[in-house]
Amino acid sequence: MYLIISNNLKTNELFARAQFSGRLEARKNLLKEAQSWLCTFKPGNLWEIITHKKDNVKFPTVPYFVKHSNKNEDLLILYERVDIVEKGWLYNNTTSKINKILMFSVVEVAEKTPIEKSRLLIIEPPKEKTEIILKQKNLFAELKTALDQRRINVE
Repeated sequence: MYLIISNNLKTNELFARAQFSGRLEARKNLLKEAQSWLCTFKPGNLWEIITHKKDNVKFPTVPYFVKHSNKNEDLLILYERVDIVEKGWLYNNTTSKINKILMFSVVEVAEKTPIEKSRLLIIEPPKEKTEIILKQKNLFAELKTALDQRRINVE
C-alpha cells in the first residue's frame, strides 16, 4: 500500500492525502493531489508546471509553481512566488523570491497498519538535548509496542 503525504515546510505538518495499491498509480496522482490542494487552499490563483529553472522567467505573474524533483521520482515540490517591494527615494524596486511551501511524496506503508486521513503530525524542533533523549525513548517505546502488536496479530 502506498500513500501520498503532503509536508508543509512552514509548519512542519505531515498529512496523508490519498491511498493507492501501487507505486505507479500513486506517482500518477501526485500532480492531481497538488492541484486539489491549490484549488482548496489557494482558490482563484494561477499555477504552472515547470520543468527547468528558465521557465520561471516566462511567467512573471504566476504565483505558484509545481515541479517534479530531478533526483526522486516520488517527490513533487510546490513553490510560491513572493514579490518584495523595496521603497526608494526616486522609484520602488520589486524583486521576486521563490519559496518552497509544500512537498508531496509517495511513501510505502505496510498493509496492516490503519491510516486515518484526518491525522496531523506536528513536528517541532526540541529546545534542549534532554528533550531529544526523552522523545527518542518515547519513540522506541511506541515502536516496540507496535511491533509486539504485529507479532500477536500474526501468531
